[in-house]
Amino acid sequence: MTAEFGPFSDSDEEPDRGLTWRLGGWLLSGEVWLLRALADNTFSFDRAANRISAHGESENPQDAFDCGYVAAFLPLVGVLMWLAVAYSAAQVANMAAGTVLTLPLSIVALIVVLTVFGGMLGVFERMPHMTIYDHTTEPSQEFDDLAQQYVDGEIDTDELEAQTEARLE
Repeated sequence: MTAEFGPFSDSDEEPDRGLTWRLGGWLLSGEVWLLRALADNTFSFDRAANRISAHGESENPQDAFDCGYVAAFLPLVGVLMWLAVAYSAAQVANMAAGTVLTLPLSIVALIVVLTVFGGMLGVFERMPHMTIYDHTTEPSQEFDDLAQQYVDGEIDTDELEAQTEARLE
């Protein structure tokens, strides 16, 4: 079952609101991509529709409080993460002070810092218009015994898949 939280609009796609809006979308997309790569995250972000989707199992599926928490947490973590990137770029340029690389690294650091700050403005601009789709379901208790048998080594992967399919039918 899917639950939708946030502002509801007739259009599936948000209107283009300018450069900061697009930069904010790219920053959020980069953050969600990085979180998915590092932590097997269950979230996805659709830039065009300004929508965060949660998938998988949850103890409290379709809970409005949890969805509001996600709606605030992901963008704020993204802002902090990209702020660290901007700070790091400025530090690299600062370390090169007095060398031949000072000017090129300073220009790159300035571009990174301006892009990140523009993107952060876009993230804050996107937050009130963000929609959360909660596709999570409650963990199924009927498969706990199968999981325990697999962990204990009583059944192998093929047998686990076969028994799971048989129980789903």
